[in-house]
Amino acid sequence: ANLVMRYLDPMTSKHVPRSTGTTKKREAERIAAKWEADLREGRYQKSSLMSWDAFVQEHDKHILSGMKKSTAGAYDPFA
Repeated sequence: ANLVMRYLDPMTSKHVPRSTGTTKKREAERIAAKWEADLREGRYQKSSLMSWDAFVQEHDKHILSGMKKSTAGAYDPFA
């Protein structure tokens, strides 16, 4: 029921939709203008949800790799 705004992501070439949270056209235009300004000025960052497997890989790569093997074993018994 709410109006939707979207932009074309230059990295993925996909349209990124976002709800304006309103059904009023004038209010939606104001919200869209603010979002456009955020996009153009680099202030907007989309949520960075990652899968559990990706998180574990990043954690192993950046955190566990810098620990002693015995310490890393306390976090990961397979380390």
